[in-house]
Amino acid sequence: MTSFNSNRVRKILLSESSASIEAKVEMFKERLWVHELNTNREKEGEYHTFFSKLKKHPDKFFEYCRMDEETFNIVLDAIKDTIQKSETNFRKPISSEERLLVTLR
Repeated sequence: MTSFNSNRVRKILLSESSASIEAKVEMFKERLWVHELNTNREKEGEYHTFFSKLKKHPDKFFEYCRMDEETFNIVLDAIKDTIQKSETNFRKPISSEERLLVTLR
């Protein structure tokens, strides 16, 4: 009688654990490393398209960053090593210049 109950308990536990494993697998499939809106960030993103144009117009650069380009570069040089991330096999990091620009904005 005991072996019947223990086998039944094992089957119940196995079925519950397999269901939770399947739920976790489905949840993992839905997670994305990079959202589809950001997949073309290097081609279409504001930093990559707008910031290079902004550098050609010092008055607009000052309005956008609240400092001139020379000051921006001084601040960037001072904190670059602190905010720089290393590149991994999974994705490229956001550049230090872009991080600073986003922070200032």
